[in-house]
Amino acid sequence: IPELKENIRSITMKMDENERGNLTRLMKVKDMILEQAHHFDAKRSEAAAK
Repeated sequence: IPELKENIRSITMKMDENERGNLTRLMKVKDMILEQAHHFDAKRSEAAAK
């Protein structure tokens, strides 16, 4: 049973690590999308001003 508990702990830690990695990736993608949208809006505003 101690071996099973250690396996559960190890798997849980790995899953938590993967979840943190996924969250970090999602936040980076969100930042990239928001930055692209900001640049698009800025270009559209420049074109409208001309």
